[in-house]
Amino acid sequence: MSTAIPDAVDTTASRSARRVLARTPTDGEVLALVSGGHDSLSAMAVAHRSSRVDLSGIVHVNTGIGVPQTRAFIKERAETLGLDYYEVGVPCDEPGQVHEYRRPHEEYPALIRKYGLPGPGAHKYMYWNLKEKPLRRFLNERSEPITLVSGVRRGESDRRMEHVDEEGISEYLGYTTVSPLVDFTGLDVRRYRTALDLPMNPVKERLEISGECLCGAFATRGELRMIRLFYPRVYRRILCLEAMVGAHTATDDGPEKSYGEWGHNRLKDREQAARQDDQQMLLCDACESSCRGDENRDCG
Repeated sequence: MSTAIPDAVDTTASRSARRVLARTPTDGEVLALVSGGHDSLSAMAVAHRSSRVDLSGIVHVNTGIGVPQTRAFIKERAETLGLDYYEVGVPCDEPGQVHEYRRPHEEYPALIRKYGLPGPGAHKYMYWNLKEKPLRRFLNERSEPITLVSGVRRGESDRRMEHVDEEGISEYLGYTTVSPLVDFTGLDVRRYRTALDLPMNPVKERLEISGECLCGAFATRGELRMIRLFYPRVYRRILCLEAMVGAHTATDDGPEKSYGEWGHNRLKDREQAARQDDQQMLLCDACESSCRGDENRDCG
């Protein structure tokens, strides 16, 4: 297998990727954080094809409120490539679940029952509970040093680049994190996966988001139409969750009635500061695109 980056990718971006890979630590485990979007899948492919990096496995965070087909696709990619697959955060009430990386009170249904369905300002709390906490617990129990591979790109997100140096290296949750796509544009990512004929997540192709998290913090009501069209079971689950929250709005300690709809996009004044927390965006490529508008939706 050739390890070279295809000529279709911009020369500057290719050189940058090689520099990042050359700085990747060689001791311990190298794990790719894969949400199912084009960037994280492509970054994983760059690392896997590199003769410099010994990629150990793929880590995917199961938020408990995503499209199952995304998880199935990523697991299949790991098996095809001969990589270990770690699905972190499987809801604690699922049969056979033995690792409680997310506590019961941190599960999505428990959070929305108490606080209502999230708007933009509540994204921070969804991120902490659904993604960061279970991932941190998983990583902290590993016995070897860990290096993470991320799909963060300079041109895709200023906020997510805040903690990444000029050479594409950062620290996340206390672990060295390398971003081989740091200087790739959205076009470079597209050319890379096209040149290598890389299979891509069908959920991303249909919904324009990776689908691993449908917490709804940055969603709009219109997105439900696409979910209903392609993933009716997921759509019905969202309606059931809305009904549950609606029932709790009638209680004295329940959430406000206005927070009973998925994708309501309401923002309280006190939540504005929470929306500006850039570190929370590392695992949320689709959220970053939704927050800024649609101009980069193809790049997530």
